[in-house]
Amino acid sequence: MQIIDIKRFANTLVSQNTHIALATLYVPEASVGEYKTTASLSSFANIVALEPEYLVGDVNGNGEIEIGDVTTILTIMAGN
Repeated sequence: MQIIDIKRFANTLVSQNTHIALATLYVPEASVGEYKTTASLSSFANIVALEPEYLVGDVNGNGEIEIGDVTTILTIMAGN
């Protein structure tokens, strides 16, 4: 996923008279409220949370595949 300065990007869209009133802006779940109350962003038709991304094999959900993840998968596969 590419990270951009969304506030700067939104200001650019507004200044270019882009029809953001018809657009949906996807943002990190924890930031939805902040984005909805930011003047340059509140013009979006919808501001909704991004679905979390999952890394296949990341059993413990820390964003990395480590030996502990592999061990857990092997243990499950072995029926233990």
